[in-house]
Amino acid sequence: MTIEQYGVAGKLDREVIDKYLQEVPDPGIVLNIGCGPNKDVLYSLGHTLVCHRRKSCKLILADVNPRAVKELQHFFVPGRIEVAVVHLNATRLTRKLRPETIDLILALELFGNLSQLGPRQSSSMNDPRTLRAFRSVLKQCCLVLKQRGVLIIGNSSDRQPFQQFVALSREAGFRILHWHESQTVRGWINPDELRYLLVLSKD
Repeated sequence: MTIEQYGVAGKLDREVIDKYLQEVPDPGIVLNIGCGPNKDVLYSLGHTLVCHRRKSCKLILADVNPRAVKELQHFFVPGRIEVAVVHLNATRLTRKLRPETIDLILALELFGNLSQLGPRQSSSMNDPRTLRAFRSVLKQCCLVLKQRGVLIIGNSSDRQPFQQFVALSREAGFRILHWHESQTVRGWINPDELRYLLVLSKD
């Protein structure tokens, strides 16, 4: 499985994501928010979950873009895995998801692309509206995660500075399990950009 198949941007991300996917309880629920319509990427994620299951797992693919949701309506991964596709705004997760039901959340490109929140200056944390949006999403993730549930985030080191973002994460009720910074993979939209992968746990 190549790094690109996960749809991640950082060169060191795949092994870390694999590790936490393997630790999802059996059965368990994984939520991918801001999943986009890339079926190859999502199939690889589903296949990895299938390979580590003894019983079953539910994979929820969520996006705010109605077109992406429509394209994924008949998405299927063979094996002991249930796939649900949901039209969902990341700032309002609890409108469709029950509190403390999710084992792991993937948000690999979410915080750099929150266009559904209305006009903002940029995805930079210098924009007050962006900060409010980030706080809202982190709080919602904390609400739907089980105790000791895991949130995995991929961010730009320039546009979402690590120390500022970690402060918001702790404010929302998370602690750091792991983080690393790496160059983007070949073919990424910003090929010289540094990115970090942040793994958080709900306290």
